Amino acid sequence: MSYKKIQEIIQNREKMTNKQRELWDYIITNASDISILSASQLAKNASVGKATFFRFLKDLGYESYMEFRQDIHNYVNENINSNYWQTHALIKKTEEDKENFLYNSIQEATELLGSLMTIGLNESFNKAVDLIQNSDEIAILGCRTSKQVARYFENILIPLGKKINQISTDEHLIFDKISTMSPNTVLFLIAGWPYSASIVQAGELANRLGIPIIFLANSISCSISSFADVILLIPKLDNRYTVIPFIAVLEAITNDLFSKNHETVSLNLKKIDKNLNKYKQFTW
Repeated sequence: MSYKKIQEIIQNREKMTNKQRELWDYIITNASDISILSASQLAKNASVGKATFFRFLKDLGYESYMEFRQDIHNYVNENINSNYWQTHALIKKTEEDKENFLYNSIQEATELLGSLMTIGLNESFNKAVDLIQNSDEIAILGCRTSKQVARYFENILIPLGKKINQISTDEHLIFDKISTMSPNTVLFLIAGWPYSASIVQAGELANRLGIPIIFLANSISCSISSFADVILLIPKLDNRYTVIPFIAVLEAITNDLFSKNHETVSLNLKKIDKNLNKYKQFTW
């Protein structure tokens, strides 16, 4: 097994029992420390018996704690690296292979998109679409490098005709807006690791208020993962940050919603097109 197994477990977290989920949430929240803990120490820290802990590992498909700990270690190494070192690696690679940079970048992006469906994304994708479909309002939040991705998601959703609350535009008002959300709102968080304090705190507040959370992210190394209703976990490049998988998933969600609401979307698109032409907003 490899750290990909850990990603699959994360993606299928909702299938666990409540007690299993509590144990798993403790483990993944403290993933960076597990490599120095024995099975007994980890079980004690997680407030479960050693026998319970080993039954849990067996349910996850592990025959030994050593195997599990190695996968956690590999996951941490692959998914928790600073932006500085990612950028440093990219610069070094660029210097070594300047002539093929365009080709290599496109190839990396293609391989990344090809790996999207290898981490159990489909089931969570359907849950996310259903949550949005059954909500009265979509609140969207992305901070720092994810802010423009959040704005893009808002823009392509417009023909859906559903109320959209973009709370990424002013980070000083995030908590004000979450505090006054209507009961049937779904909060869509978009974040690339490392996560800002604002995105984590916003998730914690929404959870405390009982607001459903969809979390689109390229790592689960934060507390949001333990209480999000749906986690859309996407792969990331080791040597640089990219929005490509974020955009791919958001466009797929939008297309699915448009298909489910085709009559409303078609009518809204006609209205939009009519008014854009009336006010000469495009030159063909």
